[in-house]
Amino acid sequence: MGGAGLIWIGAAVGAGFLLALQGPINAELGGTLKAPIVAAFISLSVSAILALGLILISGQSAEWRAPPLWLYLAGGCLGIAIVMAAILVTPKLGAATYLAAAIFGQLAVGLILDHFGLLGLPQHAISFGRVTGVLLVLAGAILMRVF
Repeated sequence: MGGAGLIWIGAAVGAGFLLALQGPINAELGGTLKAPIVAAFISLSVSAILALGLILISGQSAEWRAPPLWLYLAGGCLGIAIVMAAILVTPKLGAATYLAAAIFGQLAVGLILDHFGLLGLPQHAISFGRVTGVLLVLAGAILMRVF
């Protein structure tokens, strides 16, 4: 792996740090407000406002007619589900167990996406080693919950 690969790994690790903070912060907001859906709305609204600011600053434009309708809707629908899950589940499991279970889910779907090259991704065949790695993450989540 070259230097550029390490930079991308570092960026992914940084995103993981942020994900680890997002759930507990949103859960705290939802608990303080006593309204988890309102907390999700606030979180996603702030995200939308920041994204709009980045669009304006960057001057980026889009080919609005190019993507199919479902692509416009999917990310937002998935986003609310992810934020609501973090708000509701993190206080029940704790941050580490929630994240381990969520990462297992991400990896399991990632194996399928990679294997079939879905959504424009390059193909990476499912292998014993990849499946074992994903199952070890699940085992870690279960161990964190039990102990």
